[in-house]
Amino acid sequence: MAKLAADRKAGTLDDLSAALVDQLQAEADTALAAPVPKVALPEDLLVPGGPIWDARFPGDTDSFNRHEAMMTPLRQLFVAVSVTAFMAAIEPEGPYREYAVAAMEELAAIDLERSSYLNTHQFHGVVPTLSQA
Repeated sequence: MAKLAADRKAGTLDDLSAALVDQLQAEADTALAAPVPKVALPEDLLVPGGPIWDARFPGDTDSFNRHEAMMTPLRQLFVAVSVTAFMAAIEPEGPYREYAVAAMEELAAIDLERSSYLNTHQFHGVVPTLSQA
């Protein structure tokens, strides 16, 4: 990563690498333009002793819409953490690190009981996202 950052600063990146870094920077800048997404879990995400969320949400339009309202910020966070953490490694003095940390804090704050793998598989991307940053 240090060599990539040095080559970028020196302007000696090959065309493909430069294009990829520029694309990731554009995605990171898009993330920075908005506040860190907040994940709001539905009150009935976990029904103790009841059916799991993954069996319930596809059952009707309202549940599916609530599911999408929960998942959209989560998906945005997955991308935002990846691209802002990458750019923070390339440009440590830039604005990316603070945003990446705030996005990771949002992911780390998700209720573990309600989002457990036994109840829903929708959050299985959280740990890999946190581990790559």
